[in-house]
Amino acid sequence: MMVLQNSKPGIENQLAALLHDAGKASTTELIDGAIHSYGHEKVSGEIAEAVCRRLKFDTDVIRNVRKIVENHMRPHALHDAGTAGIRKFIREVGEELVDAVVDLAAADEQGKIPKGNNIPSIREKIEKVKAIKPVTKNDSILDGLEIMKILDIKPGPKIKEVMSFLEEKGDEWIEKGKVLDKETAMNLILEKFKGV
Repeated sequence: MMVLQNSKPGIENQLAALLHDAGKASTTELIDGAIHSYGHEKVSGEIAEAVCRRLKFDTDVIRNVRKIVENHMRPHALHDAGTAGIRKFIREVGEELVDAVVDLAAADEQGKIPKGNNIPSIREKIEKVKAIKPVTKNDSILDGLEIMKILDIKPGPKIKEVMSFLEEKGDEWIEKGKVLDKETAMNLILEKFKGV
């Protein structure tokens, strides 16, 4: 209830706050004398989706609530993350839900005893990374057609794998203060994927 009280207004934020730990009951166990709830966020996301479906919320609300719940533990891991790690988080969560995920993590911290407060520094890091270069869902420097031509492959799951690889490489280059160009990207994928 403290998490719900400290969460931002809005149906998605409130539902995510209410359901963010719903999976703890089925994932909590005693390991070496300590209580752990490994993977509770994924189970909580499934429960949140089921509850929202049962309550007849629209598809966007259901999808967003599940995504917020499933990712609410991730901001804490960003404390020691570099630019590449933060860009990956933004890309995977989606620019439109980053604030909601971080808001839930902050509300969750306020619900703990003693209260934690590492979220302001994480917000600051996220904003700095977004200011360097906007993060989009597909940050691959080469598109699918270019990749097929370079690697002489047909459409299929390999294209997505190559694009994900290029996104990560692009993030690594940004972290070093550089921008990955097409020629280097071509060489990188030829080196890693040619003939695979």
